[in-house]
Amino acid sequence: MKTIKSSVVLLLLLLISFPSFSAQKDEIKIGYIDKEALLVQMPEIIKVNDSIMKAQSSYQQQYQLYEQELAQKTEYLTKNRETMSNNMLMLKAKEIDDLKQYMQYLMQIAQEDMVILQGLLLEPIEKKIDEAIEAVGKENGFTYITNVRWDQYIPSAIPNARPILINHYDITPNTAKGEKLFIPTGEDVMPLVKQKLHIP
Repeated sequence: MKTIKSSVVLLLLLLISFPSFSAQKDEIKIGYIDKEALLVQMPEIIKVNDSIMKAQSSYQQQYQLYEQELAQKTEYLTKNRETMSNNMLMLKAKEIDDLKQYMQYLMQIAQEDMVILQGLLLEPIEKKIDEAIEAVGKENGFTYITNVRWDQYIPSAIPNARPILINHYDITPNTAKGEKLFIPTGEDVMPLVKQKLHIP
């Protein structure tokens, strides 16, 4: 079972709108931030990782016990196969199959629980980050603060915003790992947000 990392974490891209959107070039001020990089710097993330590791360890211990039981049942069947009746062979074989299926079920449940647990633990931290980003945006007059991977977010967030922003700023399409990334020439607001969150 792989340790769930904060990248875990699974984090969606951010686009926060402050004033109402306008197509006028001189009215648009864009900032950008790497929210994932900010998340892993949050002091609370240490407790999140500890909680996730403890939960994972608990499931791993359970799984290891079932592995030992499976090995014992398999060894017993192998050693005593010749002396068993057909009915007993079928019974022991079914016990092994049932145990294997349960172990697969346990692994699936563990993975699902880890995703849920991670979401619950990260939710208040992400909310804190979003509030800090919004505050920085309003205090400094930003129209938008986006994540560096805002190509995936803008189309669903604000209709027609993407082509306006691309035309307004020098945004260059780049390819990395098969994904289209757009690098804005706006202001990096990471230092301001970190200051707001009291992160060194």
